[in-house]
Amino acid sequence: MEGTYLSILILLIGFVILLGYLFIRIKKEGLRPVVVDLIVKAENMFRHGENQKKLQWVVDMLSKVIPAPFNVFITTEMLIAFIEEVFKVIKPALDNKPKEDNETTE
Repeated sequence: MEGTYLSILILLIGFVILLGYLFIRIKKEGLRPVVVDLIVKAENMFRHGENQKKLQWVVDMLSKVIPAPFNVFITTEMLIAFIEEVFKVIKPALDNKPKEDNETTE
C-alpha cells in the first residue's frame, strides 16, 4: 500500500516538474515573439494614451494563444507581468518607430 502512494507521489512530482519545464520553455521561447506582435498590433489599433485598453487587448489575445491545460495554472496577473516585462524591453524600439500613414498625430 505504501509503495502505491510512493509511486503516485513520484508521478505527481514528475508531472509538476514537466509542467514547470514546459511553462518556462513556452514563456521564454514561444510566447515572447507572440507578445511582441500583439503589443505592436495594440499600439497601432488604439490611440495614444489608451494604455489600459491596449493592455487588456493583449491579455485577451494572449490568453487565447496559451494551450488550454496551462490556462488553469496561469493567472491574469502572471500574463500582465510577462507582458510588462516584454514591453519594457521593446519600448525603446516602439518609441522610435515611424508613425503609420493612417494614424493621427496629436
